[in-house]
Amino acid sequence: MRKSFSLLFLLLSSLSFTPNQASSQEKEMCQEKPSLQLYYLPWCPYSQKVITYLKEIHKTVPLESLQRNPTAKAELQKIGGKTQVPCLIINGYPLYESDAIIKWLSENKQCLDPA
Repeated sequence: MRKSFSLLFLLLSSLSFTPNQASSQEKEMCQEKPSLQLYYLPWCPYSQKVITYLKEIHKTVPLESLQRNPTAKAELQKIGGKTQVPCLIINGYPLYESDAIIKWLSENKQCLDPA
């Protein structure tokens, strides 16, 4: 019993410490660069939270201000069904809420353009 346990422990230990180079390389590379557009308002604290995060990680995404572009509000309404900002459009699909947007940006840094 003791010998079986030792053998099992050894086997499991060797499996858990085997580096997986393929998965680490996949994380570093972007499979397909997404089409992105961040709708925001300059005075919105939640929009500024997302923009500040982008500056902190030295990345950029195309920005569209609802305040500066008169047609942006209608575009956002058409895409997402509402005019809430910030809204990150990812391949035509809206993502709302600053924390959710920051989480997505954090998980997909390798797909973002450098600032």
